[in-house]
Amino acid sequence: MNRLERQLAVENVGQQFLLVPYEDIERVAEQRSPESDVQIQIDSFETDSQSGLHLVIQATIDSQTLQHHVWRMEPAE
Repeated sequence: MNRLERQLAVENVGQQFLLVPYEDIERVAEQRSPESDVQIQIDSFETDSQSGLHLVIQATIDSQTLQHHVWRMEPAE
């Protein structure tokens, strides 16, 4: 039950980041509480015509890492 609870918490953070404006994603991730047991790694990427951010959201339970991935494309101007 603890594993399911942690996985849902990780996925919930991912869903929250879908609502954050693109330009605020890195700032919001940095402002998260340092005591949070959910870590967020952000990497930028580029495709042929667009760039974006890849978020890896993870937590550890019983020595296992739970992950959720979120990809956000830079908004078109």
